[in-house]
Amino acid sequence: MKRGLRVLQLCLLAVVLIGLFLIVRQTKGEQTSSQSNTQAAQIAGLPDRALPAASTPESAQPSQEAPEAPLSAEETLAQIDLQALREVNPDVVGWIALPGTEISYPVVQGTDNDYYLAHTWDRENSSCGAIFLDCGASADFSGFHTLVYGHRMRNGTMFTALKDYRSAEFLREHPSVYLVLDSGVYRYDVFSAREADTMGIVYEKNLEGREDALLQDCLEGSVIDTGVTPQATDPILTLSTCTGTGYARRWTVHAVLADSPETPDAG
Repeated sequence: MKRGLRVLQLCLLAVVLIGLFLIVRQTKGEQTSSQSNTQAAQIAGLPDRALPAASTPESAQPSQEAPEAPLSAEETLAQIDLQALREVNPDVVGWIALPGTEISYPVVQGTDNDYYLAHTWDRENSSCGAIFLDCGASADFSGFHTLVYGHRMRNGTMFTALKDYRSAEFLREHPSVYLVLDSGVYRYDVFSAREADTMGIVYEKNLEGREDALLQDCLEGSVIDTGVTPQATDPILTLSTCTGTGYARRWTVHAVLADSPETPDAG
């Protein structure tokens, strides 16, 4: 009996120690990630990593009362220095932002989809990882369907804000995702938000001839009605993160290219 009690006590102690270890590792990872992302904004030339909500056409008009209004989110993003970030890590391909939220980060691309799950954009060890482009995607986002991944963190960072697209109000306040590439700032309008099977069409690598099938899958599974319906020729951006309920499914937000330096005011 005493031996059994001793074994039980040792098991409980081991559980406590493992739990403490995980908490310490998580906290350290969050601190490393926060410092890394703050540094990224400074290197890129952003006065503040957290961008204001994107302006509407009406609010973007000059004001007689405030002739020197602060730069809009779009104007601020246009000043990002990607080359400066590449001097720290050549894997940097762009910058992604959802104005009015925590999402404002460098986008990196590795040779696989594992490395940046546990490393920051500047290659420091961190459980928060980085926001990264699928290793098989074109670095210039020129493909029909482009996947970008990020963790869903308990402290609200990385891609955590994407879960709020379950709300129509959140969608109204954050209708677009912005992507900064070497060629300029691109705007993608959200058209779907839902849970997706990791074995489903969203994560298939070759969608040639199946563009309509992907769009139908995204639209039919969406938990919100955005009023946006892409065509099979429109470039699609998918942001993928955890659901918090297991590994078989992911929470995904899908957006369609609506405005780019080559096609201003499209859509």
